[in-house]
Amino acid sequence: MRNLFLVFAFLICLNASAQDTIHSTSNDTAAQQTIIQNQYVIDSLAAIESLKQNTDRSVQNFISYQNEQNAKKKKQAYLYIGFGLAMMIVLIIGLRRRVKK
Repeated sequence: MRNLFLVFAFLICLNASAQDTIHSTSNDTAAQQTIIQNQYVIDSLAAIESLKQNTDRSVQNFISYQNEQNAKKKKQAYLYIGFGLAMMIVLIIGLRRRVKK
C-alpha cells in the first residue's frame, strides 16, 4: 500500500513537471507548490518507513533479551535441581550408614 502511494506521489510530481512550459508566474508558483507538497509527502513516507524499521529493530532486541533471560532462568533451575538431588543423595547415604551401625 505504501509503495502504491509512493508511486502515486511520483506520478503527481511527473505530471506537475510535464505541464506546458509557458513562463507565467502563476503556473510556476503552482508547480513549485505542487513539488513542495510532493516533497512533504515523500519525506513523511520516509519518516514512517524509518519509524517502522526502528520499531521492528527494538521489538527484535526485546525478544532476544527475553530469550536470554529465559535461558539464564532455565540454567539456574537446572543448577538448583542438581544441587537438591546431590543433597538428597548425601542425606540417603548418611541415613543408611546410621541404620547399619
